[in-house]
Amino acid sequence: MVNVEDTFARIKVAATLVVTTAVLFVELYYLVAYDIWQIQLLQVASILILAILSVLVYRKKMSIETGFVIVAYTAFLNMVLGMGYLHDSMLETLILDIIYMFMLLPLIGILGGKIHVLIFGLLINLHLFYVTMLSNNSFLSDHFVVNAVVISIYCIAIYKIKKVFDHSLASQKSMVFQIREKNERLNQQTQHLLGANAKISEQKEKVEQLNATKDKLFSIVAHDLKEPMNTILGFSELMKLQCEDIDCQTRQMYNNKIFDSAMNLSNMMNRLLTWSKAQLGSITYNPEITDLCHVYANVVTELTHVLDEKKIKCVLKGCDSASVWADPLMVEIIFRNLLVNAVKYSYPEDEINISLKKENGFVVTRVTDTGMGMSSEQIKRLKNPFDYYTSKGTQKEKGQGLGVKIVMEMIKHNQGSFDVESQSGRGSVFSFGLPVNQ
Repeated sequence: MVNVEDTFARIKVAATLVVTTAVLFVELYYLVAYDIWQIQLLQVASILILAILSVLVYRKKMSIETGFVIVAYTAFLNMVLGMGYLHDSMLETLILDIIYMFMLLPLIGILGGKIHVLIFGLLINLHLFYVTMLSNNSFLSDHFVVNAVVISIYCIAIYKIKKVFDHSLASQKSMVFQIREKNERLNQQTQHLLGANAKISEQKEKVEQLNATKDKLFSIVAHDLKEPMNTILGFSELMKLQCEDIDCQTRQMYNNKIFDSAMNLSNMMNRLLTWSKAQLGSITYNPEITDLCHVYANVVTELTHVLDEKKIKCVLKGCDSASVWADPLMVEIIFRNLLVNAVKYSYPEDEINISLKKENGFVVTRVTDTGMGMSSEQIKRLKNPFDYYTSKGTQKEKGQGLGVKIVMEMIKHNQGSFDVESQSGRGSVFSFGLPVNQ
């Protein structure tokens, strides 16, 4: 849609330049054509006024409309005053002035305002009356009324045109304003819809994640929990049926199998419960000043039978000033999962090193083993929160792919950091940092 207001503004600028230039040439013509010092002085004064107005308009100290109207009135006043010094060619000069003013009049109507059209028309009639009285010309006297009526009709016609044009311009401005308002409302509605779509997409993603969590939960319940439960049931049934026939050594072996399976089942259920809480956002975060060495020592003691089963040595280093601001229960879960993971992928009689070191406001714990190690692709899958990647240990131990996921969730709750470094066949280093201060 063409913006009439902008187009009209450009027309104003162009017309003002053209008219100002024309008036300047007329003033220069009078300055050269008439060797009368009064007229020459008037032309010089008019040229100076034109120059001053041009500078003011250029520096935006005055509007184009005001500048043009002043130019028009200056030109008219110049003609009126100059007429008094040209008695010999009064009629000829009047005719030229009337033509000149008739050309200015519509431009005043366009560039100025309706009131200036009427004022200028009145001034032209007064000028005509002044020349008629001054020249004593019979033709002007006989046709004064007709000339005045023609000039008045011409002024009224321009006045009406200007009025219609102003009304049309106001209507167009109102229409443009309404269109802009509608566009703004549409933009706001579009932004609102985009925001709503983003929320819907986010909710859809959360639902998909919950569905994946549910599927993983059912998979674990249906597969991984069944094996230790069957072992417990199987050996329990053997002990029940053969309670009088089995010897002490066999009974002890059955008891060990039942105990190991029960421990495996218990650990698996604990991981599953912790992981489910993390997925559902129901983990309670209760931070306090926590002594890492104390927590780690308790976990190592608790897992002594796991370490002894593979004859793995666990070495703890750097326990000086190892206090952090964290949830002690979460720290215990983090370390237990990483230590169990290290034992799983270590070979019998290997050594696992746990080191603590302060780095940039964090206490960084590194759990280092010399076991199976991982490739870069395996590390990438391990860090993906939605990829429940797992592999069998050095003695075919199974997993659920939950241990590292639980570790990452817990570290995130404690505003910590997590990293993995590993090479296939050369072991792994799992490191995590926890903040020293609150």
